[in-house]
Amino acid sequence: MRLSTHLSATALALPLLVAQSPPPPLNIIMFSGILMGTVAPDADAHGGSPIPEALKRVRRFGKKIGLYNLFAAFVAVLYIPGLAIGITLELLVRILNLKHRGALHTPWTAMIIALLGAVILLIEPKIGILFIGLAIGWVMHLALDSLTPSGIYWWGHKVSGPVVTSSFADSAVGWFMVGFGVLLLILSAM
Repeated sequence: MRLSTHLSATALALPLLVAQSPPPPLNIIMFSGILMGTVAPDADAHGGSPIPEALKRVRRFGKKIGLYNLFAAFVAVLYIPGLAIGITLELLVRILNLKHRGALHTPWTAMIIALLGAVILLIEPKIGILFIGLAIGWVMHLALDSLTPSGIYWWGHKVSGPVVTSSFADSAVGWFMVGFGVLLLILSAM
């Protein structure tokens, strides 16, 4: 899947922005973690973390729809934690010589991140909720990669599908998630 398709998965979390559980600002922090988690597993594919590029695309999208200042502020808030997560992942990939769709593309990694988030939540709720969001986004990324012919191994069983990266189907999946996410947002705001 393309970076833009993975970012589109974040739209499914839009209802968090109007939710009262978790309460503001934790809902925004969780949404931010989800956004970063949808692209983070591909740190093993690009020779570096995709998070900075993803944040640039979010800012450009804000400019396209006339909300540049709002989106730029959102990206500015995300930049430091995104950079820290990205650098950590990049170091892991280089030190452990991780291959694409290897260790970072397993549900075990998402589970470790979620458990880490749960422990941190007890000490520092804002950082803990960011990690829990990261784990949710990570699972969303894996689910999307399961739709491709290369697939993903879920608990030792390969799951794959027909969606070829950069195809019309790849774009259709992304646009479907955006549309469904907006629908969920509208319904949750009612």
